[in-house]
Order: sequence, then structure tokens, then C-alpha cells
Amino acid sequence: MSPFIRAAKPSDLSALVALMRNTFEATYAYANTAEDMQDYLDTHFRTEIIAQELDTDFPCFVMEAEAGLVGYLMMGPSELETPFEGAVELKRIYLDHAAKGKGWGKALLQKGIEWARSEGYTGVSLCVWQQNLKAIAFYQSQGFQVVEERKFILGQDVQDDFGMILKL
Repeated sequence: MSPFIRAAKPSDLSALVALMRNTFEATYAYANTAEDMQDYLDTHFRTEIIAQELDTDFPCFVMEAEAGLVGYLMMGPSELETPFEGAVELKRIYLDHAAKGKGWGKALLQKGIEWARSEGYTGVSLCVWQQNLKAIAFYQSQGFQVVEERKFILGQDVQDDFGMILKL
């Protein structure tokens, strides 16, 4: 079965929360203390928090394959400090480790960009950890440009992010 992308449904909540927690931890655990990671997961990836995030005017797209949900993308209001009127923010995009390297991340990103265009947004912003060089290179290959530096707090650790924008 080839993966397909669709809007998240309320019935996806449990599997989506598990995917969010697993992919975030798999991506960043190596660079953070276990305590900071657990604090972040418990604060940001609780079922009731994700249910609220899904109950907005902004979409969450999931990628589904034979094994179930293998990726997701969430959109929301842009929070970049650099003014860019008309931008929407790509809040999160993650793939299960086994789904990486197959072009599926690009397909998921394109789904978010297509949605932004269809809604009349003139840009897509995102934030990415400055040490995540593969992600930065991926976003740059898709036309995103660094426009600012931001702080990201994970537990007790203050980390440096880049704010990036893609003009549509």
C-alpha cells in the first residue's frame, strides 16, 4: 500500500499522540537530558492538548501507510517575529524513522504548502533547531530562507532555532 495523506480525524487522536511523542523523542532525545525530554513530552504531547490543537481552523494532515500513521504535519498561525503579513506557520512535521528517505516528507510538506495557497496565504513560516542540519538543508531545498533566530525551551534547556519563510 502506498502512503496517502489525509486530514486527521478525531478517531486518529490516540495514534497521532503516540506518533507525535515517538517521533519527537526519536529526533531529539540524543541531545537532551531524559528529564528535559520527559517534561517536554508530558507538557506538549498530552491527549487533551493535541485534541485542542486539532479543534482549530488550521489543519493537521496525517500520512497513512499499511503500518498505520507514519507521519504528520500541523499548521497554525505564524509566530515569527520578522513581520511577514499573510504567512501561516508549519508548526510540526515529522515522519516515523522507517518512513524517512522515501520522499514522503516532501509530499507531506507539499500538502501543507498547497493548503496554504488554497487558503490565500502568501507565505509559510517554520522554526527549526539550528543543530538539525538535515532539516535545514531539506527546507532550503524546498525554497525556505532563514529570516531570524529564535529561542526554544525544551525542559530546562534554552536552544537556538532558525525562523524560516517560504514566500508563495
